Amino acid sequence: GLISMLFITSCAGSFITRTLPLSPPEFQLGLILFWCMPCTINSGCVMTKQAGGNFSLALLLTVLGNSIGVLTAPVVLSFFADVGDKGVQLPVADVIYKLALSVLLPLAIGKAVQEISWEDHKIKRFVAVNNKRLTWTSNFLIILIPWMKISITVAEGSFKKTTFFDMVLMMVLSGFIHLAFLVMNYCAVTVIALPEEMAKAVVFVCSSKTLPVALTVLTLLPEETTGDAGLVAIPCIMSHLIQTI
Repeated sequence: GLISMLFITSCAGSFITRTLPLSPPEFQLGLILFWCMPCTINSGCVMTKQAGGNFSLALLLTVLGNSIGVLTAPVVLSFFADVGDKGVQLPVADVIYKLALSVLLPLAIGKAVQEISWEDHKIKRFVAVNNKRLTWTSNFLIILIPWMKISITVAEGSFKKTTFFDMVLMMVLSGFIHLAFLVMNYCAVTVIALPEEMAKAVVFVCSSKTLPVALTVLTLLPEETTGDAGLVAIPCIMSHLIQTI
């Protein structure tokens, strides 16, 4: 499952995207960036549970995938990100370091704080009581990232680089590749004869990609070769919505 999530789907999706004449180059880079990410934080587990799959396995794959993906995603992306006239020169070590600070460190601190023997487990009770509020706050802050980038793109008139046909083609390609991920993973779990509950967890979780980490990596890419960051963000956002549907 982890091999499929972090390497097979990432390389396959990026290779297909590179071979097709997408315009502008930012759309191509945005899709490649999204395919190189680990699985979604929430939706894969939710779909697994709703389908009667193994929720514990889905959760394990999600935690391990996003932890290891901090190390693997920049490396895989560096092999496919050289699209367009300039080509994106990805500082892999620097991106991994900054991802570790922004993703792994908060995760480790939060887990450590929850495990401390506070009186009456105040931290755990606070999280339990305010779980929905914390989730909505986190989602709102994540939404601000693409909103700011797309707002800058609109203000600078960069949307003139795209056409309606470009948008439709990008979304069709995104849907096709996500469907290909589902078929690939379904075939894999069928060949190795995984139990049905475990198979559902692998297929749903390992066929999805995470938007928050993709947008975080986007902020770390060199501006001089990335192009318009707002245009790069659009395929990431649309692909996330398509895979959720």
